[in-house]
Amino acid sequence: MTPDPKLRAALEPAWSELREQRLLGRIAEGRRQRGHRRRRALALAGAMVLAGATAAVVIGVRHPAPPVAGRSADSAPRLTLADGSEATLTPDGNVQIDEQTAARVKLRQRSGSARYVVRHDPARDFLVSAGDVTVRVRGTIFSVAMRADTVDVSVERGRVEVTDALRTRDLVAGESLSLPAHGRPAAPAEPPPESPPATAPPPAAASRARAAPARPSGSELLARADAARAAGRSAEAAQALEAFVADHPRDPRAAAALFTLGRVDAARGQWRPAADAFDRCAAARAGGPLADDALAEGAQAWHAAGVADRARSDARAYLAAHPAGLHAAAMRRLVDD
Repeated sequence: MTPDPKLRAALEPAWSELREQRLLGRIAEGRRQRGHRRRRALALAGAMVLAGATAAVVIGVRHPAPPVAGRSADSAPRLTLADGSEATLTPDGNVQIDEQTAARVKLRQRSGSARYVVRHDPARDFLVSAGDVTVRVRGTIFSVAMRADTVDVSVERGRVEVTDALRTRDLVAGESLSLPAHGRPAAPAEPPPESPPATAPPPAAASRARAAPARPSGSELLARADAARAAGRSAEAAQALEAFVADHPRDPRAAAALFTLGRVDAARGQWRPAADAFDRCAAARAGGPLADDALAEGAQAWHAAGVADRARSDARAYLAAHPAGLHAAAMRRLVDD
C-alpha cells in the first residue's frame, strides 16, 4: 500500500541544512566503522598466517641425535701386512712386526686384544707371540687377548698351533684356550719323606693287583702325548694318542686326537699311518670344522706314501665338499697328477 504523499510530508521533518549535516555525519561514521572492521579482519588473518608458518617451522626443525660414545668397528686400529693378512686391534691393543718375509711373518702382541685374518699360504710360517705363548698358523681367523696374567686364544676358522713354556696344543674352529702369560716349567717337587715300610699284602691281593693294573684316564693319556711331543719323543706321543682313541672312541676329543696323531706320524715320516689317522679323523668329524683339513692332510699323506689312488680319492672328496676351500688348489693338483 502506497502512503499518502500529504500524510508522508506531514510526518517527515522538513529538510534543512542541519538535517543534511547529521545525515552526512552518519554516512561517514558508517564508512569509518566498516573500514575499522576490515582492518581488524585483515590483521587477524595475517596473525593466523604468521602463526601457521611459525608452527610449520617449529614442527619441521629436527634436533640432531646425541653423539654415541665409543668407536665404530670401521675406526678400530688395523694392521695390514704385505701379503694381505690383517690384524684388527682393540683401542688398547699393541702389535709390532718383528719379521716379514715371503717365508716367515712374526708379530709380537704386547697388550690388548687383536683379531687376525691370515691369508692361507702353506709355504709361509705366520707366528704371533704374546708373552710366553706363540700361535703358529698357515691361514685362518683367530683372536688373541692379553689379560693381566693369561693369554686367551680362540679360533673362528681353520686350526692353529699354540705353544707355551710347557707344551704344544692344536686348536680348531670353535675352540679356545687360556694359558699363563708368563708360565715356566715348575721345579721338580721334593720327594716326600720316607715312611715306615707298609705291611706286605697277602699273596692273593698282590696277585690281583698285578693282574689288573689301573688304566689311565683320557686326560692323562692326552697329557702324556702333549709332554712327549714337547720333549720331541714322537713315538711315545703317537702311542699315547693311539691308546686314547682306542680306549675312549666316543670322547668328544677323539677326532682332534686323531688329527694330532696324523701330524705326529707325518712329522716322523710315517706316511701311511699318518694318512690313515687323517682319514679316520675326517670320518669321525664328517661335516665338522676339522673334516676339510683332515681330508686335505690325508690326501697329501697318501701322496707322500706313494698311494696315488687314495690321494686322489681324498682330494676328490675334499673338492666335492669344499670346492672353494683353502686347500682347493692343492687338491686339484693331486687330482690331475
